[in-house]
Amino acid sequence: MRPHGLRAALTLCLMLLAPLGVAAQSRTVTPEETRKLAADALLSGYPAHALELATALIALDPTDTAALVTASQASRALGRNDDAIAFARRANTTADSRSDRFYAARATAQALAADGKRTRAQLWLRRAAQNAPTPGVRAQTIQEFRYVRGRNPWRSQLSFGIAPSSNINDGSASGTVLIYGIPFQLSGGAQALSGTELSLGAATERRWRTGRRTILSFGARVEARRYWLSSEAKDLAPDVKASDYAFTSAELAFGLQRAPKGYRPGAIGPGIFTLRFALGKGWYGGDDLLTYSKLQAQKAYRFSKTTAGYAALTAEWQNRLDDSNRSQQGLTLQAGLSRRFAAGTLSLNAHIREVESDANDVSHSAWGVGAGWTLAKPVLTARTTVSVSFEEVDRGYSAFGADRIDRRKRLGVTMLFSAAELYGFAPEVGIDWRVTDSTVDFYSTEEVGLRLGLKSTF
Repeated sequence: MRPHGLRAALTLCLMLLAPLGVAAQSRTVTPEETRKLAADALLSGYPAHALELATALIALDPTDTAALVTASQASRALGRNDDAIAFARRANTTADSRSDRFYAARATAQALAADGKRTRAQLWLRRAAQNAPTPGVRAQTIQEFRYVRGRNPWRSQLSFGIAPSSNINDGSASGTVLIYGIPFQLSGGAQALSGTELSLGAATERRWRTGRRTILSFGARVEARRYWLSSEAKDLAPDVKASDYAFTSAELAFGLQRAPKGYRPGAIGPGIFTLRFALGKGWYGGDDLLTYSKLQAQKAYRFSKTTAGYAALTAEWQNRLDDSNRSQQGLTLQAGLSRRFAAGTLSLNAHIREVESDANDVSHSAWGVGAGWTLAKPVLTARTTVSVSFEEVDRGYSAFGADRIDRRKRLGVTMLFSAAELYGFAPEVGIDWRVTDSTVDFYSTEEVGLRLGLKSTF
């Protein structure tokens, strides 16, 4: 548009803005003044006027990011979602400053959310939060993200982790084992092998609200773990391949959530009841390993503003495809409690488990306890959690001639470096020390592992 064409368009818009208290007069205005007039019109509830002014500016300068953002917001207010998305996309291609990138990404998210594309809107809100000009604006953007996520019927999650470990095969910590009092040398593959684990996972879930207090869901999940052996492990077990330990699982799940009458998030009293049924299959070393089904019922509770808990009962059935005698069915009862203090948050948990199988070394009973402490103040800029757990597993049988009882101990430290966050994801580092003391030496293990991954911060 030539300059006199722009002046004519702006004059017309100024006349249309008379209801806003702007003097209807023919005069030349600067682009900066016009951007302010467009923003004022939008805020005052005149999106059509704002769109006219913005499109006039865009005709003069197609790379005017502020005008493109205003045009997107005005189009959204007028119900023209396709136009809103198109203007916002153009704004993202022209944005060349942190502030412009924020407003362009936010406008894109708003347009997509208005059009019902909430998953994509969440991705753009992550981008907006990354470019937020101030901490306050970033906090507001995170609140918008949570609002869109709460209204999104789809929940999706990706996971990634890499973990160097001193014992990727859960091998024996000892090189020899006593069988009826006679020492035998274990093969390299039966001993602990060091290496690295790579884990990848993806999950998605669709939710339907069927009433004021009821939500139904259907979801799918896949997970894969792959390994590399260290040079020391290859020397110890030259016939073993890392692919022998590769594990993959796939699962379909159906869920129901039911809130009690008068339930309010954060209110003291019984919380949401969850029922979940899952069907899955696992592969080990590239071969079929098992199919399984799992049914879990869980109830949440809030005892005070700082104390919450839960109780859960899980039944699981495994059908082993490699050896039907090792199929099993089990029942697990769990309970947990968390309390927030000024210095941090304490979490406690306990469980008991009973498993039956035709294979004597699979059948067992177990109990365990655990605790975690998340510090309120960061350590080395990281949100830090220290956790410990103990479990005793009584199998009552061993092929090595003695009753087998395994006592498992774990100590872990996890650090989430929020200061290094990128698009709402921060690096997480975990160190685990695991020891199994067994009455049968063959099953005694020790492992030190380092976990590296990414975790969403909101």
